[in-house]
Amino acid sequence: MWSTREELEAALARAGLAEWSPRLAAAARHTIILEPGPVEEGAGAPIGASRVGGMPDLPAGVPWPWRPALPAEGWKEQPQHLQELFQEDISHEARPWPLSFVAQVDFAEIHAVGGLDGFPSSGRLLIFYDPLAALHWIENKVSVSAIFVTDEVDRLGRRGFPVEFTTPGLAVLEREPRRFMLRPRRLTPKLLLLPPRAEHYGRDLLALHGVPPLPPDSQAEDEAFKAYARFWEHLAVEHPNTSSALQVGGIAVPWQGPVEADCVKYADDDYWNHPTVKSHWDCVKKGGWPNIGEEARQAWSAFEARERATHLARADKWQLVLQFDGDFAHEYGRDDRFYVCIRKSDLAERRFDRCWTMSQCT
Repeated sequence: MWSTREELEAALARAGLAEWSPRLAAAARHTIILEPGPVEEGAGAPIGASRVGGMPDLPAGVPWPWRPALPAEGWKEQPQHLQELFQEDISHEARPWPLSFVAQVDFAEIHAVGGLDGFPSSGRLLIFYDPLAALHWIENKVSVSAIFVTDEVDRLGRRGFPVEFTTPGLAVLEREPRRFMLRPRRLTPKLLLLPPRAEHYGRDLLALHGVPPLPPDSQAEDEAFKAYARFWEHLAVEHPNTSSALQVGGIAVPWQGPVEADCVKYADDDYWNHPTVKSHWDCVKKGGWPNIGEEARQAWSAFEARERATHLARADKWQLVLQFDGDFAHEYGRDDRFYVCIRKSDLAERRFDRCWTMSQCT
């Protein structure tokens, strides 16, 4: 595995990307891949260590994070059969609920393997979310919580699960409590220098202005793109953890477009409350998309293109903190990826409480 951009550029050239290897190597970023160990059957991990699932290590004065009761307006707009299908989820969202512990990252461990520019060299970041409500409320920032603690290890304690997770008649899906209590696994950080991924339209690859050329549709015919896809396929075989869904820093691996641009769209610009957006969707709700006139369609397309351009232009202000898949611990089968991001200005001030979380699915 390469450790410098020069070594990466040479590897890209050997893969048949000589024309593009310098720019791809220049676009590479250092990334921390969190390699999960075997499932632990108890509190085996040291207090404060990087870990996914289990019980969090918190100072005595830090409460377990909760989300508030969520309004049902979004569900009321869904067809009746969907409301009936997700009635359990609707009932769950209608009451306040403790968030599930996802992972804790010890930045001292990350610093020990090389560290990441801009990230702290000590302290711990703990991520909590509601696996059932997060998808519907991810852009409202109420179903995810990021807690940064700087206390020494001797001031941390392994916090027990809230009683709501196991109380009969209260916990959702009582036969599957691990929807809320993920099994613990120790995480070992590994520092890698990785170029933009080939298979998804991430911001860094788009910024190369089509180098290597991105396919116009799902069937790529371009030889350069095929060569770059093969480069990543071979890398995944030789180094399986390069495709890990547990990642700190580096380049976000999107499934539906640039993650950082979406942070600008929803966190900075409050997209859903934009007057043009609200007016457009009011028209769609009343008449349905097929009944929207051609002039209105063109105006909407032009508006979206302008907005997308400004979102991409400002995306560099955001940094990926942590990405993880909804089924990363094989606890439940939601095909979603979550991205915890932060403005670089907030990262410099260690204001992880200002993190913004996005979700995408295949």
